Amino acid sequence: MTHSLTMTKQRGLAVVTVMLILALMTTLAAFMLESEHIAIRKTANAVQAEQGYQSALTGEQWALAVLRQDLEDDLGKDRAANLPVNDHLKEKWNEIKEPPVAIPDAQVSIEIIDESARFNINNLLVSKKEDRRPVEPNEDGEIQLSDHQVWLFAFQGLLQSVGVDDQLRFAIEEWLDADTEQQRLSEMAAEDNEYQSEDPPYRAANRLIEDLSELRKIKGFDAKTIAKLRPYVTALPSFGARINANTCDPLVFRTIFRAAGGEPEFISQAESGTLKDLRGDNGINNFEQTFLESLPALGVDPRRLFDEKSRYFRIISRTTVGRLSYGIESLV
Repeated sequence: MTHSLTMTKQRGLAVVTVMLILALMTTLAAFMLESEHIAIRKTANAVQAEQGYQSALTGEQWALAVLRQDLEDDLGKDRAANLPVNDHLKEKWNEIKEPPVAIPDAQVSIEIIDESARFNINNLLVSKKEDRRPVEPNEDGEIQLSDHQVWLFAFQGLLQSVGVDDQLRFAIEEWLDADTEQQRLSEMAAEDNEYQSEDPPYRAANRLIEDLSELRKIKGFDAKTIAKLRPYVTALPSFGARINANTCDPLVFRTIFRAAGGEPEFISQAESGTLKDLRGDNGINNFEQTFLESLPALGVDPRRLFDEKSRYFRIISRTTVGRLSYGIESLV
């Protein structure tokens, strides 16, 4: 009986041992399967991410090709028939939405935005001391504005049009200028002494703004103010970039008219969106005449502000591959 009982206990222990081994093997197999599944997912995500990036690059290159062809067509027209080189919203660059050839396993969308249709805030850069002189008529009763003063007037009008404090023009002016001394008698004209009292402290940039997100650093600008301005302003790597009269929003035309006390009838036309009838799609000659009639006192040539060509475009190429989305944004 003792021997039989011992054998039964041993067999029971063996069964338990086998069950433990099976449990461990099952757990190990599940762990290995999960680990392998994660590795496969990581590899698939990496492949999709690379495919998305390359697809977005493809969209960007196609947009560049469209813009390049538009430029060549304009130059060809100019040389062959002495026609004006212009850019307007009926051209192909404003119509494309995707590459002409489908990309396998990827959905690609393209958007080309005319940045020359917006007010370049870097035009507020002060290049010489005379730019800050008071605006006063000369002996003949005429007002002669420097390029900086023209843009300052225009930005003042834009701020008034979107319903924000027009003193913010001086805040950007001080942020851009090369010196560290406050030049304007305005509470918005802040320099290093004010910015260094912030937490954390920082300095004024004293250079051109590279991205509109920098506005959050400038005194007086908050998310609400920037949201109002964003559809109408841009930050281009140059000073003096003119606005394309063929592609800009009608609100942009209110700028200098509001600042200079332009005729209410003209401002009303701009606000109602009928200003396109004055300028057409292929030139600003009709608009120019109305401009000069509206602001005889300033004597500002509208071509100091507006043009019919675009030099800067923003390309946004977006792609979806599987569950991943990828995007590229370029200023060209």
